[in-house]
Amino acid sequence: MRRVLIVTEGEVTEVEYFEALKSLLKLVSVDLNICGKECDSSPTAVVRYALQRADAEGAHDKGGYNDVYCVFDRDTHADFEKALSQILTANKPKSLFKGETITAVPSYPCFEVWLLMHFVDSRAPFAAANGKTVAQVVEAELKKHSPFENFAKSLTKEMVEALQANTDNAIERAEKVMRDAEKTGELNPSTEVHLLVKALYDLQRK
Repeated sequence: MRRVLIVTEGEVTEVEYFEALKSLLKLVSVDLNICGKECDSSPTAVVRYALQRADAEGAHDKGGYNDVYCVFDRDTHADFEKALSQILTANKPKSLFKGETITAVPSYPCFEVWLLMHFVDSRAPFAAANGKTVAQVVEAELKKHSPFENFAKSLTKEMVEALQANTDNAIERAEKVMRDAEKTGELNPSTEVHLLVKALYDLQRK
């Protein structure tokens, strides 16, 4: 049985999203664990917890985690680049990381960009404005789309159903955005959550 660990920066939205996806996919041959409340909400805290959890479970070839994913936001985190560097180091040969692979799953500026991609295709950069943080600005855009009018971090059944109905469109948009981001060097807005979603769907087919 393949073992997968997802550690998220967010305590609510991300956890509920991946738990809903786990339920939808019914990954009977995969041990999928999702954590979001066990660590502080910073990129390096997410990576640190993921490494500690993998270490506690033991080597991947002896029942430990095969795949470890760290889901965190660019936002205004001062330790964002450090977290990416820590993941690169953990993937190097002879590192102390006991999993098979550990992967960063960043969003620029935040996870809600992924949710927004289920409804709209946009490359207009997000920035803090009018007393709102950049994350709040993204959330305001998300609230323009039904059934997210009253979105407040937690996902309702209707929201989950709307997201799952539009997953293919979101993946297509995210891939298009990634190509443009690589071409222009502008990562805001973009996300790599679709790569994790696709990986989970691939596990369902095995």
